[in-house]
Amino acid sequence: MKYLDLHCNHVFDPTEKFAITPISEKLNNSFFSSGVHPWIAEEINETDIQNVINSWSSEQVALIGEIGLDHFYKESWEKQISVFTKQINEIKKIDKPLLIHSVKTYEICNQYLKKINSPIIFHNYNGNKQITKELQKRENIYFSFGQNLTKNNSASFQQLPHIANNKFFLESDEIDNLPMIYEIACKLKNISVNELLNLQANNWQNLFKGNEKLLHGLAQFLHS
Repeated sequence: MKYLDLHCNHVFDPTEKFAITPISEKLNNSFFSSGVHPWIAEEINETDIQNVINSWSSEQVALIGEIGLDHFYKESWEKQISVFTKQINEIKKIDKPLLIHSVKTYEICNQYLKKINSPIIFHNYNGNKQITKELQKRENIYFSFGQNLTKNNSASFQQLPHIANNKFFLESDEIDNLPMIYEIACKLKNISVNELLNLQANNWQNLFKGNEKLLHGLAQFLHS
């Protein structure tokens, strides 16, 4: 079985999975995400931030992220906002999808991102019914579901059935259990694994429609 993984933080078999990995992980991969994570906002300097921003022009960087805000890191809140807004201002100059890290900050992130027209994907989404309804009002917002789907009492588990089929992605993040995540998503969406893979392939093709190199690699993977 072949899987598509929007956000993968570990070594994987490229014959079984097509994935985007953080450029900072230095994994042997063809396509990456690049951004200043809110967890390191306090320790990163302006030169490092600019180096990350400079990397966005690479054709191997498919996603800008993770960037965002994390409520649990209150001690660095002001610096998080500073780093987040600096990256948002630069994003306006480049047309690539964004991968957003948001922990109890969905509404705040949405406000900061209101002038962004590029696709916005909320990573490891776990927002409640009200937040999900509000975010879905924006045409360019998407949702990526991962480890929270394995908890049947999570907001993620409860909300996936209410997300349009062309608006969600799946990811493994740090734990290599993507087949389980696909299986849970199939049950919640009441579709087969093959139907889900075809749906995900279509969503990837639409998300990365301007990235010919990635689409070529994706097509080769799917038909190999």
